[in-house]
Amino acid sequence: FMRDYSKLPMIPHIEKDGKICLFDLEGVLIDLDFSGLFSQCISRAFDIIETGLYGDKEKNSQEFVREFSSYWRYLPGCRTMKCAIPENHQTQVIKFCTGPVTKRKKESHAEYLTRSKMAGLYASSENSDFNSWGMNTTQQNGLFCNVIAKDYILPPDFRDSISISFVNDVLALVQPECLDPISKKIASVKLIVFEIKEPNDISVCIAVLINQAVIKKDESGIYQFSQSNETIIQPVEVIRIDKQHLMQRTQETNLLRGKKCLLIGCGSIGSYLCNELAKAGWERITLVDNDRLKEENIYRHFLGIEYVDLYKTEALRKYFEKNIPFLHITPLSDRIQDLWEDGGLDFHDYDIIISATGNHNVNRWLNKIIYSNEVLTPVIYAWNEPLDVGCHVAVIKSDYPGCYECFFDRDPDTWDLYDNTAYCQRGQIITRNYNGCSGSFIPYGSTVSEKTVILVMDWLERILTNRFDGNVIISWKGDAYYFRKAGLEVSKVYDGQNDIVDIKPGFCFVKKQCEICGKHYDDKG
Repeated sequence: FMRDYSKLPMIPHIEKDGKICLFDLEGVLIDLDFSGLFSQCISRAFDIIETGLYGDKEKNSQEFVREFSSYWRYLPGCRTMKCAIPENHQTQVIKFCTGPVTKRKKESHAEYLTRSKMAGLYASSENSDFNSWGMNTTQQNGLFCNVIAKDYILPPDFRDSISISFVNDVLALVQPECLDPISKKIASVKLIVFEIKEPNDISVCIAVLINQAVIKKDESGIYQFSQSNETIIQPVEVIRIDKQHLMQRTQETNLLRGKKCLLIGCGSIGSYLCNELAKAGWERITLVDNDRLKEENIYRHFLGIEYVDLYKTEALRKYFEKNIPFLHITPLSDRIQDLWEDGGLDFHDYDIIISATGNHNVNRWLNKIIYSNEVLTPVIYAWNEPLDVGCHVAVIKSDYPGCYECFFDRDPDTWDLYDNTAYCQRGQIITRNYNGCSGSFIPYGSTVSEKTVILVMDWLERILTNRFDGNVIISWKGDAYYFRKAGLEVSKVYDGQNDIVDIKPGFCFVKKQCEICGKHYDDKG
């Protein structure tokens, strides 16, 4: 650290108390050789100081910009604000409010007022955001300004208070014609948020609270804040909570903008899948399931005891409404067959359809409807097998040969229908029940469902990025320890699969005589 940093100019990577920030340790492997570490730290400290004092101005500017938010946070009296940046990033009026502050026991009124002045702020251009955040306090007008900087805008020296001239210098970069239509609403605005795009394409977001100042055009036609002896400027650290920013740590979500997903089945697979869809950035999800969550479901369901007795669709909607912003879930607590036949749902309206019911009868019905109505929406079918023997995911599009019905054959002797993809030898009883026939279930744990969900999300991404060029079935083979321990026998399909994950394209499982997709097989050859 610098013993007396106040005597030096501001240098990148040196904090308010003079501490030198040597390395970004994220993802760095540290050798336990102390002498080597010590030598590197001393060398790095000299390099930071020398570069900061005598180094290239362009490089120093880039370093300041990269750490802009940190320097801004060090400014005296800085408050914090959670802010949803407008999706269109255009200069406009936004709303802001102060978070609720409750007076503490034995706290004097003066102490309470002081603490209130530093309470957290919330800002957004959408009124619905304030409801989502539970903010019921009075809203005021604020100003959001999009700034494109030709030259680097550097953070002010955090060892001094922020000045009105810094604010006006940045405000001068906003085109007057962007402010003219909203000038009446911003005359006495107290909050101004700047989103600055620096020359190196780094975006910086900062804000200030200004009291006893008015924004108006000066003689040159540029909007500026006036200043008086009573003017108070307070820096505000902006913590972005808009979707675009929050999703930066995950994959690209532009592919999902406006996309609609229909998820049929909200049990073990469906509930975990709904969570992954929400975290991936899907904005519009329609859930279909006519079952209620019961106590016996919770150890392999995403939700817990809090949601027991609610319809699964409604329970998931309530959970994600509280925990994931910018998500629109439509719960339909009815059978998928009834919804289709009553006209309450149209498969053509969706960009992707996922059936997580694990029910072959429902899936065969869905497959037939999709093909007979020439629905071109890709359908993903996901189902688990008993215990730990494995799971399957099929990706079917009606303009390709090989459909869900092709997975089924008939015994030549008994003419019984059977699933020719199954890992479980047919003819065995795989269901269990503890409450009579109405309580029957197929035993498997949530970890199997999570593996199924991983496969679904992988192939869903392939569909969205146009890396899907034909129908497939993906089969994950478990070690079958518990399966065999339960006295069950595996099928020839299980024994014949050499890899843990097997992928079969449509031309490997399509049947020429299939009554659903046989015509397509003839068309495609």
